[in-house]
Amino acid sequence: MTYEQVKSLKPEDFKRLCGIRPETFNQMLEAVHRPVNQNRKLNPVHLFVSDRAAPQIPISDSPIQMTSKVAQFTIDSTYLVLGENGDSTPIPVSDRFFADLENKFGDFKGKRLVSHFTFTKDWETWEMHPAGEEFVCLLSGQIDLILEQDEAENRICLSTPGAYVLIPRGIWHTAKVHTPSSMLFITPGEGTQNRPRRQ
Repeated sequence: MTYEQVKSLKPEDFKRLCGIRPETFNQMLEAVHRPVNQNRKLNPVHLFVSDRAAPQIPISDSPIQMTSKVAQFTIDSTYLVLGENGDSTPIPVSDRFFADLENKFGDFKGKRLVSHFTFTKDWETWEMHPAGEEFVCLLSGQIDLILEQDEAENRICLSTPGAYVLIPRGIWHTAKVHTPSSMLFITPGEGTQNRPRRQ
């Protein structure tokens, strides 16, 4: 489904499909559209695979403890784990991010990772998430998502900020980057698999 199709859904249907309330999604979009330091370099996406390198951002590597006080975060330096019981846990991005994620949450069963990446080149791998649909939203730039479906490659062009797709459970996918692109992901990480992309 596209954003145009989903944005008119009732809030409870939007949450069922995306894993978050529409109001939360709009707040996340506002946060990532704020100006950022353009001199900072981010690494390509690697979602919940413990043997892959994590983004190299010098941030504290211990989980942030939530209190009754409301705190402000930025999605490029603090990702969010959504629990199946409605809990949310901010996790600072560090050079050990994926190892820390696995240590804290184990197999990630019933959880989703909200993350943000900026891409300047095509993804080097295919990935697949057997535990649920992945929400992939373009914030800026232009990419083609490539999905393996029915023994063929299905290309979906994302070129409008806010455009998104829900990648079906169990579908292998990768991306071709046309211009530097910023993207927001909500990923069911349990059982995620990766494989090299043939050039």
